[in-house]
Amino acid sequence: MGAKIGEGVKISPFSVVVAKKIKMDPVAAIKPFSLINAGELEMGAYSVISNFCIVNGIAKLKIGPRSLITVGSLIDLHADVTIGEYSAIGPRNNVMTHGIFYPSSWGFKHILKPVKIGDFVWTNNNCKIAAGVIIGSRTMVLPNSVIRTDINSDTFLFDDSFNRKCFPFCFLRSNLNTEEKQQYIEEFAIDALSNVMGVTRVDIQDKRISLPDRDLQIFLNSIEWEQQEKGWVWGYDIPEAIMLGRTKLEALDFSSLLYSVNASRLLKNVADYSRTNWGNRFADYKHKDYFKYGRQYVF
Repeated sequence: MGAKIGEGVKISPFSVVVAKKIKMDPVAAIKPFSLINAGELEMGAYSVISNFCIVNGIAKLKIGPRSLITVGSLIDLHADVTIGEYSAIGPRNNVMTHGIFYPSSWGFKHILKPVKIGDFVWTNNNCKIAAGVIIGSRTMVLPNSVIRTDINSDTFLFDDSFNRKCFPFCFLRSNLNTEEKQQYIEEFAIDALSNVMGVTRVDIQDKRISLPDRDLQIFLNSIEWEQQEKGWVWGYDIPEAIMLGRTKLEALDFSSLLYSVNASRLLKNVADYSRTNWGNRFADYKHKDYFKYGRQYVF
């Protein structure tokens, strides 16, 4: 028996965790009122098991970085369950690894198989996943689906176990060009600065956001980044020197979803707001090596 607990890990009060082996990478979290009884528990960096979840069995649960099991889900561990990176098991999901109740000696089929869920998978509310299922990466499963057979990667589907309707995953995503990325950050800035900092006035011009009521500027133009002495830098593919905190600039990188190692509590609050309201699960640049995709998520 043993446990390896990383920096910033949080196991909340009123949760119970029992396992022969436990490994939790930095900033992994188990929320209140969850019950975990497993042979092994491995949680990647910034992964979360949310409130009122039940994990029960003798096998291994492995959750990839930035992934989460949300409220009220049940994970059966008669065999291993593996969840990839940046994936979400939606509220009240059931994941089963066995399907036997009647005696196999009487001819009833015995089922005991692991479940594997890939990267960037989202199973919505009230989905049921049967033993032995493999769900490929970049997949969204609509609410109330019953998954009894494997799902290929790059799929958007509804399945009631008798009738499966599939669509290409690319329908869910737009490929942003440079101008659209700029517009996205500006829209995010107006929303986040208003709700996190109470800013009522934001001036945006020449790829620079100024806050007249505060001594703060946010630079969006990569040409200006290296020329500034202080402020915030928001953009895509921000240089490593800035992300490592070698300047006085604080940064949010919207391609890697990382903030610079010198980020202030205020900037981290903005990153937290982005996770909750915009779906961007930002993490600290110093933990970048925990993520399979490095500095760039590629579809």
